[in-house]
Amino acid sequence: MVNIRVPKDWQDSVNKTLSEVADEYSNTKVIDWFSASEGKREYFYKDGVHLNTEGSKYYASVMMDAIHSNE
Repeated sequence: MVNIRVPKDWQDSVNKTLSEVADEYSNTKVIDWFSASEGKREYFYKDGVHLNTEGSKYYASVMMDAIHSNE
């Protein structure tokens, strides 16, 4: 699972729920997009949600690093 960064009031509750579910299942991991994207506003369009080209590349690298760390 991948947690979120979105400028909405439900962001924290979604991330908390994802973490709680992952804790219940030993074969589940949460990729921490929230932390990885902290301070990187330049990767988002003005809405603060959708990624621009550079942000998409960074997101893909975060996902690949997480996948490779579990090999």
